[in-house]
Amino acid sequence: MDSKKFSIHQKLINELLGRFSVINIYGKSGMGKSTYGLQLLKFFLEPSISVAKSKIQMHFKSESIYKHPEMEELEVNEVMAYAIWIQASELFSKNRFITLFKDQPNAFDYMQNHTLILPKGTCKDYYQMSILLNKLSGQEMVLPPNIAVIVIDNISHHLRFEIGKVEDVQLTVSLLDDFFDSVMMPLFFFCGSQKIKLVLIHEVSYNPKQNKTIMFNHNLFGNIKAFNIELVQETNIKQKVINYHFYDRTASFRYELTSKGLHILFR
Repeated sequence: MDSKKFSIHQKLINELLGRFSVINIYGKSGMGKSTYGLQLLKFFLEPSISVAKSKIQMHFKSESIYKHPEMEELEVNEVMAYAIWIQASELFSKNRFITLFKDQPNAFDYMQNHTLILPKGTCKDYYQMSILLNKLSGQEMVLPPNIAVIVIDNISHHLRFEIGKVEDVQLTVSLLDDFFDSVMMPLFFFCGSQKIKLVLIHEVSYNPKQNKTIMFNHNLFGNIKAFNIELVQETNIKQKVINYHFYDRTASFRYELTSKGLHILFR
């Protein structure tokens, strides 16, 4: 491993994830979008995972003051961060979650107990997804305290299907505008006001003018200030590449997708 490149990458990704409130992940099927979403979920919960771990260690080390374990857990949960994972069109993969984090017991236990998965199954269609997101941004449902991150997997599928049913161009534009204005903007404002990171997983579409795949509805989501993470398969080098798009810049790194997640290659 090239330690210098590793250090540069870690500094860059930490800075970008801290700077942006909205993170878009997009790429073709099989590139690891949902897996990377899980890794980001852990990243944003990491401060609380570390605090919970230290409190547990202090609890077992302390012999002079005894607290019942359930009381200790209650006190920790009152200040600890939570996550919400929205099954918009993709089921949350418990097997993937277990495989990724089973060797990290502290992270595994914390994330399992502090991640709210909504709804019980995937959203049936565009309208159910829109209603759910409106209730979320309007706080019309019981939500956990201190939400650190919301992941939506994926935001594109039902919208794409609904657009496919409309033949009139004006109706298509109206549908897209309505989705962005009445569903996404309230969600952006809610997350911004609560200092919640919003991770959106997108499908892609082919752009013949650029001769490449782009984030579905790039014209809409490209107008917001966001950190865009593109996962692509470079056929000429037979490698997977992760592109970080921020402001007018792009930083690219090769990666491999394993059972333990996306790993940046520094060799």
